[in-house]
Amino acid sequence: FIAHVIGSEEFVETFTRFPLRYLRQHGRSAEIERAVSYVHDLLENESRDGKRDQPHFPQRIHFPKRGVLKRGAHRTAAIFWEQKPSNSAGVASEASSPIGKGGPIGWQSLALLMVTGGGLVFYFDYEKKRRKTAVVELPSIGVAALGGPFELVDSRNGKKFTDKDLLGQYALLYFGFTHCPDICPDELLKIAEAVDLVEKTSGEKIQPVFISLDPERDNVAQVRAYVTEFHPRLIGLTGAKEACVAAAKAYRVYFTKANQTEEDYLIDHSIIHYLIDPEGAFVGFYGKNMDANAIGKSITDQVQKWKKDGKAIG
Repeated sequence: FIAHVIGSEEFVETFTRFPLRYLRQHGRSAEIERAVSYVHDLLENESRDGKRDQPHFPQRIHFPKRGVLKRGAHRTAAIFWEQKPSNSAGVASEASSPIGKGGPIGWQSLALLMVTGGGLVFYFDYEKKRRKTAVVELPSIGVAALGGPFELVDSRNGKKFTDKDLLGQYALLYFGFTHCPDICPDELLKIAEAVDLVEKTSGEKIQPVFISLDPERDNVAQVRAYVTEFHPRLIGLTGAKEACVAAAKAYRVYFTKANQTEEDYLIDHSIIHYLIDPEGAFVGFYGKNMDANAIGKSITDQVQKWKKDGKAIG
């Protein structure tokens, strides 16, 4: 049937590879010979006199009974053919062909199956796109309750640093710890690249800020040495444990000790960058899945919108 409809020997060989492999694995040698002979007969009928002949289709299709397949195997439907004798011309008679009036498979049924299947594929694809669009178009009401006052220690000079010191400029905040083996360094390098892109495209300098979640080990000297490895303008903040915890809670940062031993531990924490506008309000965030180019473009759009509204920076 496949050869008759498609007319491609390569397609038949590819399409029948799995059923034949299934039969071979389960010792169905007789069925393999009949299946191969059946396909070859179809191809010979296709090529005779350069025209399509009516192929000799199987009269009945049998499926393996339950329990035939081994436990744990997929219940794959193996097809076994039983053919009626063809006429003297080697072409199936009307009585032996299912493409006739009384056969189990008719062209009308096949056409209906194809139309129905195509319609279902189209419907599910349309519905998937519609739901995605609906989610994107959901209205945004208000601003997320993130951010707030904090009082930490500036690693550059050991002096007090509060949220008020960031007013008048856009700032990009990231919470992490200096003993982080890979994630924090990657994210800080991404911040460095993003703020340089914004300065290049908009002319405005974005202030990158690193806030420690591990004040027990991240003292002023440790943080100062750490941040200089990523960007010359990156500010590193630390402080008392209570102050660092309060700053993290203000921005809903999740963090906890992990893989703790007597000598060492890691900090499991959320990986998010927080964008703060010149008035100190939270305006956006960027996750680990966003690269430097995407972050830079988003911040540039925010800066241009700010200027378009007639607001000053600096």
